[in-house]
Amino acid sequence: MSTNLYNGRILRNATLSDALARLKDLRPEAVTRAQAAVAQLIAAKRYYWADMDQNFIPIPRKEYGSFYWRVLDILKQQRIKVEGEGIRSVDWDFTFQVILIPHHEHVLALYYLENNPGFTQMLTQAGFADFHYQNATDGPDDIPFSEWEARCIAWDEAMPSGVPAHAGLKYQVVTWTDIGLTLQNRDLILSTRPEDDARRIRVAYNLIDPMPQTPESRDMGIFQLAKQGEAIAQARAPHVFLATDETVNGQ
Repeated sequence: MSTNLYNGRILRNATLSDALARLKDLRPEAVTRAQAAVAQLIAAKRYYWADMDQNFIPIPRKEYGSFYWRVLDILKQQRIKVEGEGIRSVDWDFTFQVILIPHHEHVLALYYLENNPGFTQMLTQAGFADFHYQNATDGPDDIPFSEWEARCIAWDEAMPSGVPAHAGLKYQVVTWTDIGLTLQNRDLILSTRPEDDARRIRVAYNLIDPMPQTPESRDMGIFQLAKQGEAIAQARAPHVFLATDETVNGQ
């Protein structure tokens, strides 16, 4: 059976309690990093919504509540997708969990994340060294064969069923609740502002979706259509109206 533990780590000469204590020490900084990244996404949404209102009025006009409730609904839906339906959320999922598996005098670890605002570097700094393993191909040139075989044996012994959750302790370093709490930090959100050029391009792209059909575009492939869309958006971007900061912050 194929094994691919790209996310494997090891904390040498440590107990399960030692490993758990190190993860707990990581948590405050990990949450701070995750919330800073989510705040950037929230800020981008806020400015995008306000900018679109300056350039496009749907008929009938849609009325929305405050950005708080709109973003909260997005976060709820993304959490349902990930935890309830098993669908990835490549934009909003900043959760970070680690499964700790005792193995002799060491502790093996498997980490799980979608986005990585420095999480893996934090693990390394905490002493969790790389211990990845896969058997689909030969080991990498920079790892001796004896070390590669030792990793194979260690993972097989530590997870006889092949299911990490059956063998170890799962610790949630950053949770969906932590992500949602970003909305409570209004100062962090208000201190984050996307660049004007990025705002204009985003609105311009949205205003050409769907792409206008021309006789020339009917025979174009996906890549050519994407390039055409990029060219149209770039040409229109300078003419996009941007909302003032006062308008955005009044949402």
